[in-house]
Amino acid sequence: MKSINRRALGAAAVAGLLGWTTGASAAFTISLDPSAAEGTPAAPFVFNIDVTDLSDLGIDISDAPRLGAVINVVPPGGPATPGPFTVTGLAPGDYFATLFNPVGLAQPSGGDFVVEVTYSAFDSNTLETVPLPTSGRFASFTLMPTSAAAPGAWTLNATMFVDNEFEPVVLSNTVSASVVLVPEPETYALFAAGLVAVAAGARRRRH
Repeated sequence: MKSINRRALGAAAVAGLLGWTTGASAAFTISLDPSAAEGTPAAPFVFNIDVTDLSDLGIDISDAPRLGAVINVVPPGGPATPGPFTVTGLAPGDYFATLFNPVGLAQPSGGDFVVEVTYSAFDSNTLETVPLPTSGRFASFTLMPTSAAAPGAWTLNATMFVDNEFEPVVLSNTVSASVVLVPEPETYALFAAGLVAVAAGARRRRH
């Protein structure tokens, strides 16, 4: 099988995140579930990517060896960075129920994460190629903050791609979700203790 041109894929992925496209225009639709999540910096967030309208993309999708998504996380008022987050626990969704041997992979790629599922569309019983479904849950994955993830509203962006290795990568729309990190209860307790100490010190200085 022809090797995947990761540089071309990376360029296509970045173009998708910037609202551009390569090859065909954004020809299928994805959504993120949930569209907003809130928790502490120690809490994992589970997101689902659902795909619809994946039909006539202008390429041979029946032989596409990869479906994937490029994910980045944007801090409040800052550039996209994967540093304070990790993507783990990728599980292929029911989109692959009629396909064969789906295997998920999540890994950093520059300033983004790439989550992808490789599979087979070849039915060894009938010796025929099974076409891709037009809709379904592509995958579920866990977004885990690290200790470097500051409290505040972060933005999760995702763009899916279809790659059959022989024709231009086809991109979906770009979707976003809000991830709000609130301080741990212990942080509030320490902050309150600090205020009490400051107030006590001020009283002693007045006497």
